[in-house]
Amino acid sequence: MSDSLIVNIEPTKQKLAQLIEIGLITSRRTKVSTSLKKKKEEEKYATVIKETGILTLLNSGKETVVALKLHQDDVEAIIQELNRAQIKLPDPQQTSQTAQQTVNLPQLPLLTFSGDPKLWRQF
Repeated sequence: MSDSLIVNIEPTKQKLAQLIEIGLITSRRTKVSTSLKKKKEEEKYATVIKETGILTLLNSGKETVVALKLHQDDVEAIIQELNRAQIKLPDPQQTSQTAQQTVNLPQLPLLTFSGDPKLWRQF
C-alpha cells in the first residue's frame, strides 16, 4: 500500500516542484521589473534636480511672465499717452458737406479776337 501511495504522490510532487519553480521565476521577474521601475524613477528625479530639470524651467517661466507683465505695463502707458495727445481729425461727413457747397465767382467779360496779330498780346 505504501508503494501505491508513493506512486500516486510522485506526480503531485513533480507538479508542486514545477509550481514552486514558476513562482520563483515570476518573483524574480517582479523584482527585476520593480528594480527597473525604481531606476527609472531615480533617473527622472535626477533630471528634475539637475540644471535642465523642471525646477529651472519653472523659474525661467516665472521670469518670463514677470518680464512680459512689465512690457505690457509699458505698452499700456504709451497707449494712454497717445490717446491723450491724439489730434482730433474732422468728421468725414462734415468735410463732405463743405465740399458740396457751391462757390459763386464774378463773371468777367470775354473779348473776341479780331484776327489782327498785333492785338494778340492784349487779347
